[in-house]
Amino acid sequence: MSASDDLARINELINQRALIQLDLAVIDRLEKDLALNTELSSLVSVLAGTYTDPVVSSIINNIQIWRMKKQKLKLEATDANYSVINLQELINNQRAMLITSIKNARESLQNKINNIDSRIGLLSHEFTELPAKEAELNRLQRVQDINQNFMHCCWRRKLNFQSVKPAWLRTTSF
Repeated sequence: MSASDDLARINELINQRALIQLDLAVIDRLEKDLALNTELSSLVSVLAGTYTDPVVSSIINNIQIWRMKKQKLKLEATDANYSVINLQELINNQRAMLITSIKNARESLQNKINNIDSRIGLLSHEFTELPAKEAELNRLQRVQDINQNFMHCCWRRKLNFQSVKPAWLRTTSF
């Protein structure tokens, strides 16, 4: 790999890390808003166009649908109605699942960041070793050039020696 390839790969990994950090910031905000018992409509606006985890998004949408059903049902029944109580339990269960899903998403994103950081570290290490490798390559190329020149000189001398040696030496074998 060349230095420019290493730099391009490092920059690509840094961009991926930045996108994951943005998702992590959205997760932090969702968790904070859930802790404050914020209305779900504000959670949906936090997710809008920024975070794409299907599990978290679907749980929030389910909770929102059940809350709307509960509000419609409350127009016809009281809070003591079995259907209202059942919907509230479903909402509470989904909220608990949402909190767990958010924690899992946070761990997953953090693992991705750690993985990217380790890959960046490896590429950076290779990148810092490149000058030493290039110096060694230049040294070996110089040694190869010297050896090739030496072999060429030996070959020329051999040809010169063969052309100047007397004829009786050329035919005599030792």
